[in-house]
Amino acid sequence: MFLALRIIHIMTGVFWAGTVFFMISYLLPSFAAAGPGAGPVQEELMKRKLFQRLPIVAMLAIISGFWMYYLRMQGSSGMPPTRELKVLGAGGLAAVIAILIGFIVVRPAQDKIGAVAQAANALPPGPEKDAKMAEAAALRAKVMMSGRIVATLLGVTVISMAIARYV
Repeated sequence: MFLALRIIHIMTGVFWAGTVFFMISYLLPSFAAAGPGAGPVQEELMKRKLFQRLPIVAMLAIISGFWMYYLRMQGSSGMPPTRELKVLGAGGLAAVIAILIGFIVVRPAQDKIGAVAQAANALPPGPEKDAKMAEAAALRAKVMMSGRIVATLLGVTVISMAIARYV
């Protein structure tokens, strides 16, 4: 059972963190540089349901991690947690904060960007369209800043998992 949880945790954690690191470091800046030319790629990502599947993958990583943590805590038979368990717990907490930021800040802003961009594209050139475009740009900046925070938290999580047994 523990081995299956570990495989699920590692596979989903690598996918979640790697996807976030790639998106924040390369994909979103490339979309910004490409401007409207990025639209077809964004549409394809939406068709492939990346933004619906990534939170599910993240939840699987968190659930499997906390399940393993629980199983490890049972083995400590009432003794205070070891330094290893404390480091793993800190990494788990960072992952929980990361997913909460994703659900509370990033996801709603991403959804709103799509609606605002569609509304802007439907408008003729002028101040109203410019205002919608400015709103979309502000939302993109919010997603980027929040994404950097999520990536940093996931970096803390990955480092915690990597060093826990050696502390």
